[in-house]
Amino acid sequence: MISIKNFPNYTTQLLGGLLVVLAIALLIGQQLSLAYAGSKTPASHPPIQSEGVEYSRGATFYTSEDEWRMIDVDEHIKIWMNERTELTYTDGASHTPTFTLIQGQIILLGSGNVKTGDLTTAATGTTSITNYSWLTKADITNLDGVALTQWGEDFITTDLNTTSTLETRAPQIVKASNFTPEESTNLDFYEYVESEINGCPN
Repeated sequence: MISIKNFPNYTTQLLGGLLVVLAIALLIGQQLSLAYAGSKTPASHPPIQSEGVEYSRGATFYTSEDEWRMIDVDEHIKIWMNERTELTYTDGASHTPTFTLIQGQIILLGSGNVKTGDLTTAATGTTSITNYSWLTKADITNLDGVALTQWGEDFITTDLNTTSTLETRAPQIVKASNFTPEESTNLDFYEYVESEINGCPN
């Protein structure tokens, strides 16, 4: 029988034992948490499709002379490549995929980031981007939507139906000009993409 006189001593022992058990439990829990955190899988990069074939992050797409190609990123994002174009699927972990346009021209439908040299263009809507790699210049044309091009802490917004011509290295704005497809040397490509877009489900 435990007397009232001895009760504080038993209480102290009991509390001491509980603290030891609690400390051990916390240490074990911390180790389990660290192990769990270390076992997290890296961010996924969903595959994209072109001509019925799936491609993973890092894939590079090419078109030769007199060849056009469409890349089906997902149900909301499409990319059309003009002839003599080289494009790499750089990053798909975020909701907005990133591509690197090495040379040539693409038209992007939907939301995406496109790198050309030191430039990164965040586009939503329909945007044409051309990288003249041998000239270290790029044309950003806002066909229907928003096109914001950034380099370092600087950026430029390309207005609707306007082309911004930019340096791709040590970037600076070269000029801004009105865009009219009928006056473009790539009119046939624009007409082809327009017919494809009009046939795409919303």
